[in-house]
Amino acid sequence: GAGTQAGLSLNASTVVVSVLVGVLVTVVAAVVPARRASRVAPVAAMRGDGAAVSGGLRRRGIVGGSLMVAGVLALGVSVTRDPVPWTVAAVAAVVAVIGMLVAAPLVTRPVVSVVTWPFVALGGVVGRLARENALRVPRRTAATGSALMIGLALIAGLSVLASSVSASTSKGVGNELTSDYVLGNGGSPVPTSVAVAARRLPQVQSAATVSAVDVRIGSFRTTATAATAADVGDNFVVKMAQGRLADLGGRSVLVDASTATAQGWQLGDGLDASVGTLTGEHLVVGGIYQDSQAFGSHVIVDRALYLTALPTSQQADLDVFVRAVPGADLALLRTQLTDVVRPFLVVSVQDGAEFAAAAGSSIDTLLNLLYILLLFSVVVAVLGIVNTLALSVLERTREIGLLRAIGLRRRQLGAMITIEAVATAVFGAVLGTLVGLGLGIALQHGLVSQGLTTLAIPWGLVVSMLVASGVVGVLAAALPAIRAVRLNILQAIAAT
Repeated sequence: GAGTQAGLSLNASTVVVSVLVGVLVTVVAAVVPARRASRVAPVAAMRGDGAAVSGGLRRRGIVGGSLMVAGVLALGVSVTRDPVPWTVAAVAAVVAVIGMLVAAPLVTRPVVSVVTWPFVALGGVVGRLARENALRVPRRTAATGSALMIGLALIAGLSVLASSVSASTSKGVGNELTSDYVLGNGGSPVPTSVAVAARRLPQVQSAATVSAVDVRIGSFRTTATAATAADVGDNFVVKMAQGRLADLGGRSVLVDASTATAQGWQLGDGLDASVGTLTGEHLVVGGIYQDSQAFGSHVIVDRALYLTALPTSQQADLDVFVRAVPGADLALLRTQLTDVVRPFLVVSVQDGAEFAAAAGSSIDTLLNLLYILLLFSVVVAVLGIVNTLALSVLERTREIGLLRAIGLRRRQLGAMITIEAVATAVFGAVLGTLVGLGLGIALQHGLVSQGLTTLAIPWGLVVSMLVASGVVGVLAAALPAIRAVRLNILQAIAAT
């Protein structure tokens, strides 16, 4: 429904690269287990006592902790620099995450102990058995939870960034907008007759129309805002770095400070440009304004130039910003404006706070798409927990038979395996959430100069992820628990 003109595009290179990456990742993942298996003595393997590896956690913790601390420090220093060395910051973030993965087995016991504490307190011996089973091989628990950790770290980091973008945009628009009402259609064109009708209302001081037009200056291309200086000054707070707002007019344009710096433009510079359908236009930098959240564009051109640059059939207003006369009855004005836009159905009337909130939520569509993609990593994590529990049940067949023989009921056995799965899932979720929040906060600090001035942490989503991880553990435990409770006691005891 987005009006995409291109058809489906599938390149052979996409398939080839995907297959090669899949094979490479699998080979790399097999290196450590293969080396560990090759070091098991044949006699020990025949006896079955060479499966678990419990040593080396202290050394692993030191190495992982050192990497994590080094990565965090490097990342913290990088995001406080101006400009931010993003390559260094990215490498530091990767090092910090790798350090967390390496050191994860060392923090398994304290985290799992805290997670399983309610089950131990309420479930007694069943809870204690589940806790000890989860802690029996810390490497395995950490490896199983790491898939969920990475997925939730990405989701948590992305949610912090998205929430900060939304909060910063809403705050910026709210601080820069002085209009009483905004007539708009969510970024879609608004009929030009709406502004004409709004100006006729007795309580309206001004109705600023904002339109968009393509501008190309050399290799620089942007969608510029088209408006008049009087309308902009009456409905927005525009902070000029150089020049005056009143200098907007004719071929004199305004550019934001970041674009002027990036392109090397100075006040009074002449620019050969194409504006809409017009080519060979000579524009002049009439003023440089501080970066604005309200406009969302890098260049402002005069409304008269816009009307010349586009045919009448292509002209439309994106939004109409209405400023009431002093002392006006705003409730009555809103009713009148609602009557004006009623024939157009899709055009809405919003006050300044509502418009600022809507501007901040514009990222939600993209964010939801990314969340859906990241949920696939959670599916992978669930499969990992299922496989690990199934393997654990297979290895503990005789132990399960003995527990059943001395009185452990099927319901208690199922609960024990479920608690073990929940502990593993929540362990990965806790570490992933902490890593993701740290990365998201660091990224927000690094983008302060780009307008991301407000840090917003979606605590509701964080709590939801932790609760959902427990549900994931319950779902992952279903098949292994069913298999365990169906074991024949005598056959299980006889198993070797």
